[in-house]
Amino acid sequence: MRKHIRTKNINWIIVLLVTFFVSEAIYKYLIDLNLKEYRIAGVIKFIAQIGMGVVILVKYKKNIKTIGLLIVLGVLFLIGQIAIQKDNIFVNLEYFNHSIFLVIVLLFANTLTLSEAQKKQIFKWFEIIIIVNSIAIIVGFVFSVAFFETYQANRFGYSGFLIKSSYASYFYLISVFYFMHEAFILNKNKKLLFLLVAFSAIIAGTKAAILSVLLCGVFIVFKKRLYLNRTFILTACTALLLAVVFNQRILVFLTPYIDLFFPIIEKYGILTALFSYRDLILEERLIPFIQSDWTFINYLFGGIGSIFIKSGLDLIDIFYFFGIVGGALYLYILYRVLYIYNVSKDYLYFISLIVIVMSLAGNFFYNSSVAILMCIMKLYFQSIKEYES
Repeated sequence: MRKHIRTKNINWIIVLLVTFFVSEAIYKYLIDLNLKEYRIAGVIKFIAQIGMGVVILVKYKKNIKTIGLLIVLGVLFLIGQIAIQKDNIFVNLEYFNHSIFLVIVLLFANTLTLSEAQKKQIFKWFEIIIIVNSIAIIVGFVFSVAFFETYQANRFGYSGFLIKSSYASYFYLISVFYFMHEAFILNKNKKLLFLLVAFSAIIAGTKAAILSVLLCGVFIVFKKRLYLNRTFILTACTALLLAVVFNQRILVFLTPYIDLFFPIIEKYGILTALFSYRDLILEERLIPFIQSDWTFINYLFGGIGSIFIKSGLDLIDIFYFFGIVGGALYLYILYRVLYIYNVSKDYLYFISLIVIVMSLAGNFFYNSSVAILMCIMKLYFQSIKEYES
């Protein structure tokens, strides 16, 4: 009886959060030792997915409609695969698995009965992990620690314990928004933590993370109506003036970025530099493949060819994987699991921010840890009282 009580009181969201973060750090270390074959993060995800799947099926009544829709989506996906290739029909099931992992995590969270005290514990651990990784980024930046670098190439950026640059982008998109909301919208004493996290996002060196900081800044300006505040206007004008005066030093700081992206801009244009060649992959590989190999069935239900053809722009790849009918169904399933009754405008802006970045950067669905962070953000907006100005 005591064992049952202890198991019931385990905060499984914290377990998932910490386990995924630690496994990322360990796997990054193994990669540093040239031991890529020990995919500990993948093993953790596999075990967690089985465990969550069993709980969801046992408590199927809570999520029966969404489970039914997922089964239909899986059938449509297989129909599209059968139509596009005769052999190795299941070779791209990994992409289907990536695509539904967020849904599985949110369905699992829906089966849990979490008290407000347990939710506060989740947010506390969430903050601890963000702060720990942000400190690692600062340490990496100050002391040039190679292990903490974002890119294994001649490109600036430090991601701390996070493996992929795409995960670092979404990690800091979510983290910056969370601390911004805590500090400036709910007026909690976390402004210094917000500055730490925002600075770490910039040091991460990914375009999406930097864009996230800018979009959060825009959110604050309009949410708080700072454009009507004389102090803000004076500060903004002063910052602009300083930027003009010290433009040479700023250019020196930006030189590594200019040296990296200028040849791309010169040869292909600014859009290709911003999209990191994704627009070229879409234009030169994905669209020609669809035009030559897809049948009418594939336009309805999708059909993946080579795993290397995907564009990397998530909204486009959704319809590449699932087609028009399957893509619409998939987006509806996401709507169901992310929906919050009497939703606040802040949550809508957060989701919009995610959509904007995933449309430009991609790989939102291929980072398992992002699903845990999205689950926490949904719990966060369910917990706080709506703040409407």
